Amino acid sequence: VLVDGMDGTIGSVIENILTTKGIEHYGVPSTAGITPESLSSIHGNKPVKTIISCIPYDKKRYKHNEHFFNREFFEQFNDCVDFISISRGPTHNNDDFLKLLEDKKIGNVHIDTVDSYNRDKLLEFDNFHYYEHQAWDYVKLDPKELFFRLNQQIEYAGITETLAKAGKNED
Repeated sequence: VLVDGMDGTIGSVIENILTTKGIEHYGVPSTAGITPESLSSIHGNKPVKTIISCIPYDKKRYKHNEHFFNREFFEQFNDCVDFISISRGPTHNNDDFLKLLEDKKIGNVHIDTVDSYNRDKLLEFDNFHYYEHQAWDYVKLDPKELFFRLNQQIEYAGITETLAKAGKNED
């Protein structure tokens, strides 16, 4: 499992959840970006099966993250990957997601914010799972409660099994 944005508040809680569940994972700071070279240095040549996005976005400080998750990003991975995002909608390129889903370059998508552009087309895919955005419910929680609630959401979404499979070392 590759966590992009693991240095943030939610990303560090995601890291804790993965560690607690014994799931092998690698983290990238939200400012680092991911290139084929950085992927290799992060986890060697092990295949990435699941990507979790926790990168920030706003129109001023994090404008560079707009459409970060696009066709070029996903083509860095040799195999089809599952994608879980709790990042803001503008970090996803919906046109590219349509093509990636059609070409089966992405397995399952679990996402809680989707821009309105082409949202209806994305929702037509059985493997595109759109959840209600709940980040504001978590803003003022203490770290233990945040861990508990995020863990519940992961269990609710049914993605624990996906994460466990992705985190197994298949040498």
